[in-house]
Amino acid sequence: MNIKLSLYNRIITGIALLSAIIIGFSAYLTVQIKDKDRLTNIISDDFQPSITDLSMLTDKYMESQNLIVYWGNAEKSSDPTFRDNMEKLFVSEINPILDDLAVLSINWSPEDIDLFKSTNALIRDSLFYSYISLVSTYRAEQSQTNAYSGISEFIEEQEILFLLSEVEQNISYLLDKRKIEMNNNFKLIEESAIRIRKTLVGFTILVLSIIIFYSVWISLFIRNSVRKLNDNLKLLTQGIIPPQIEKIENDEMGTVLDQMNKLFAYLKNLTIVSQKINQKEFNNNFKALSEKDELGIAMINLQNNLKQASEEELRRKKEDSERSWTADGIARINDILRISSDRLEDLAYSLIKEIATFTSSQVGALYILNTNEVGEEYAEMIAAYAYDRQKFINKKILIGEGLVGRCVQENETVYLSDVPKNYLSVKSGLGESIPVSILIVPLHLNDNVYGVIELASFSLIEAYKIKFTETIGESIATSISKFKVNLQTSYLLEQTRQQAEEKKSQEEEMRQNMEELRSTQELSAAREQELRKEIEILKIKITQS
Repeated sequence: MNIKLSLYNRIITGIALLSAIIIGFSAYLTVQIKDKDRLTNIISDDFQPSITDLSMLTDKYMESQNLIVYWGNAEKSSDPTFRDNMEKLFVSEINPILDDLAVLSINWSPEDIDLFKSTNALIRDSLFYSYISLVSTYRAEQSQTNAYSGISEFIEEQEILFLLSEVEQNISYLLDKRKIEMNNNFKLIEESAIRIRKTLVGFTILVLSIIIFYSVWISLFIRNSVRKLNDNLKLLTQGIIPPQIEKIENDEMGTVLDQMNKLFAYLKNLTIVSQKINQKEFNNNFKALSEKDELGIAMINLQNNLKQASEEELRRKKEDSERSWTADGIARINDILRISSDRLEDLAYSLIKEIATFTSSQVGALYILNTNEVGEEYAEMIAAYAYDRQKFINKKILIGEGLVGRCVQENETVYLSDVPKNYLSVKSGLGESIPVSILIVPLHLNDNVYGVIELASFSLIEAYKIKFTETIGESIATSISKFKVNLQTSYLLEQTRQQAEEKKSQEEEMRQNMEELRSTQELSAAREQELRKEIEILKIKITQS
């Protein structure tokens, strides 16, 4: 009785110890997973939006520099137009970006917050008015001394150069630091994942070691009382789970042997489950011996927790992969947008080709909004991509007409997974096929639609690809808007140049007319002189007669 009680106490102690280890491990694993979630949330909620806004702020800052150069080199009569464009750039585009960054900068370091605040103040309070003052001073200097060949030379001698340099350096520093911190967090996430995997392996080994150790401990405890179990226990002490004991007598020893057989089967099943868990196989039909089987329940809970953790890890890996894919795609599109192009069609084709290939779409088209002679807006296809060949298709769609027109009118994304048979077909060397899905995304900025992206794919387009296309839509709309502004600026400059040439041509024509008039007057005077001589000669002849 005492032996059974002592053995019972030891078994309960071992189960409690193993359960405590499992619970402690589960708590530790939960902390590790929460830490990884925290790092992931920091990247998605802080670093990525901050990097996007800082990149956009850099582009707008460079755009303001280009605009002030165009302004300074233009005629004085175009000053109101350039001033309106400069004010629109700061109020409608730069200030919203600064407002977003002001919210995001709350989680930055104190030094970065102070640096952003100073840069924010420089841009909001100083840069715009410094530009206006710069143009006024330049106009005055040119009208008095005509000492500068262009406003770029004038800027190099002004104090604003230090302001421009400080703004550019501050933005570059903040952008580079956000990228470095995001990369460091990615490394920490990867280290956390490695640490979790090592912990899982170590825990499995620990559980097996505890089971083996405890089995040896119990075998030593009952060795002198149960000689018949000696051979099987020797195998157990070697880490080998013994086979079923045969020829069990119907006595107390038989009861012990029968319980040992159940224990061996249980341990065998537990080992198999542990091995499968170590191999990340969590769909096991393992069942606890009873409702009081703490080890079995703990193993089931562990299996469920590890299964959930594994599924969560796979989901996060997928999300990380999608975020990385999206960041790579945004970087590619931004690289294309940063490359200057004199023709909007060339830029549009480069964009639609990159978007179609990057999203694994077989067909792509890019439309921009124009206005016809009667004032009606329409979407005009300026670039198309299909099977790696450029399709020059003159296609114009009125607002509200078809899916593209409806997308422009409602300013909302249109996605079809059931494409009508007569909507679009793709021809290739293998024949003609109908796409499985169609995606139409508006290119809008501040509720203004500048164009539309249309993609067709032979497979369903994933949600993250749709979100990616919507994300880059604003950047492309910004570039189209900037391109149109540049075209308008170039048109004004060309118009000014043509007017100057026409004035010069009119002056030259007037000079030639004056020369012809002077020549005619000289011929008339010479003719008059000859007539007078002839009259004098006639008078002399008459007098002599």
